[in-house]
Amino acid sequence: MTHHTHVQKHEPGLTIVLWAVLIAALAANVLLSTLVFIPALSVPFGVIAIVCAVFLVRAHRRRRRAASGTTRYTESEH
Repeated sequence: MTHHTHVQKHEPGLTIVLWAVLIAALAANVLLSTLVFIPALSVPFGVIAIVCAVFLVRAHRRRRRAASGTTRYTESEH
């Protein structure tokens, strides 16, 4: 078991929700920007998709860093 608390608190449900929102936002963005062309609606969906992607990448990097045993801090900073 790892001693990193942010790995121990990982909730797979949150990741699933982020993926679902990302896919829905991307689909809505594509549909609204190509078929209907309503920028007032497609832009917010694009922003939502970018935010979800950022959170997914951030969570993935944190899990990988914790699993490898490396942190961004040196031993003297702990």
